[in-house]
Amino acid sequence: MWGKDSRDSIWSNLEHPWDVIVIGGGITGAGIFNYAARAGLRVLLAEANDYAFGGSGRSGKWVGRSGPALECDAPLLARPEACYRAVYAGEQGAFWRRMPLSSRDLAALAPHLRAAGLRGARVYAGAGVDDARLVLRLIREGVACGGVALNYARAEHLLINARGQVCGAVLRDRAQGEEGRTAEAPARVVVNAAGPWCDGLRGKLGGKPLLREKAGSHLFFSLERLPLAAAIALPHPRDGRELRFIPWEGVAAVGTTDRDYYLPEDVAEPAVSAQEVEYLLEGLAHAFPGLDLGIRDVIAGHAGVTALAQGGAADAGGGLVLDESGLVTAAGGMLATFRVTAARALNLLRARLPGLRPFEPGQRVLELPGEMPYSGVLDPAGWRCLAGRYGRELPGLLASTPPEELTPIYPRLPFLWAELRWAARDGAVVHLDDLLLRRLRLGLQVRRGGVTEMEDLRPFIQPELDWDNIRWQWEVARYARIRELYYAV
Repeated sequence: MWGKDSRDSIWSNLEHPWDVIVIGGGITGAGIFNYAARAGLRVLLAEANDYAFGGSGRSGKWVGRSGPALECDAPLLARPEACYRAVYAGEQGAFWRRMPLSSRDLAALAPHLRAAGLRGARVYAGAGVDDARLVLRLIREGVACGGVALNYARAEHLLINARGQVCGAVLRDRAQGEEGRTAEAPARVVVNAAGPWCDGLRGKLGGKPLLREKAGSHLFFSLERLPLAAAIALPHPRDGRELRFIPWEGVAAVGTTDRDYYLPEDVAEPAVSAQEVEYLLEGLAHAFPGLDLGIRDVIAGHAGVTALAQGGAADAGGGLVLDESGLVTAAGGMLATFRVTAARALNLLRARLPGLRPFEPGQRVLELPGEMPYSGVLDPAGWRCLAGRYGRELPGLLASTPPEELTPIYPRLPFLWAELRWAARDGAVVHLDDLLLRRLRLGLQVRRGGVTEMEDLRPFIQPELDWDNIRWQWEVARYARIRELYYAV
């Protein structure tokens, strides 16, 4: 679907008119693209970097509120996972008077949790999710429904017709560098789902800024150093802000922080600040005082930037959907609300695309895996993980995989050698960080992101991408630099 030859084919056909161009490959753009493709529209998704490059791949890995709905839609990708909000003596309010989980039961889920004054826990329903994999499945299933998706395709300019209406975009192929090829892609409607860069695109039409950028950071630890059997939350001792400690894909995620942030137009990645590291380690020491966890124990960190609408422009959830001269902007979407944002955005453009049925927030966005061959090489839990990550593509993955590659790349982590090869072969990978940070999540799960084991990974990556030795060495050096600058602390 996304093999190494597909980019040239797509670029050679961009000038054919589209019904909808979606700019932005995060959760909001992926949801809109998926809905539009399922409706039979000729839709193109263009992402300036890689899919889930921004905040959609750097979330807290746990979805509340609409988590159960997401679990029904993707039962093996979004797994039911309650979050237990620990309650201590002295906390005020009737809200805390009844606690369905005792302190003893909570201690069994988090054996090193601070015991002094612990009274029990409130329980929140939700789901644990691999955020980047969710985005990728939305996009890939949109492609399977007839949509076309391009990463590293930046919208340089908007096309404007004689009536002053947006009628397409000029795209640049950043996979060829900043001076890569360009193409004009005409469209009946352009949807601006560029997240923190939405105001920049709106500014090309003279729109005034409406968004406020916020950054939230997380740190990752091994489950051996921070043992957790469930997601735990409790207030930070400094400011009372709720911190979550979440077991996720073989590691423990700790976050989140909250700070104003300005993301420049040159799409530099955000990084966890020294102040945020100090803040998270302080909260961790307060919650788990006996573990003596410090910066030496941090495997990785990431900072994700979201864009929230300001003032009267915002809806109840901090989102924004508006039409400005044919440019439909959808911003402020999250993992928990992307369906609502997608339905609102597409319903707004129905007047420009007559004949479309109304879009509903609850409509299905992912195909159920259905009956698929089970490989006896995998245990049931491993099979369920694969089925959640790949859906109906799993039979193709299994059919192309020798049994010896259905084994973990690293002990106690869920990703397999087969997935590494499959993603390199058919994952729209342009750079090594696409593969190791977003297709698989090794950059967040192992020390140095796998750089020290790169020669072991090489036979599964280099041949599938047709990289010569010079390109391979350049990609490894590039990945090591990105990992050090933006994912280490």
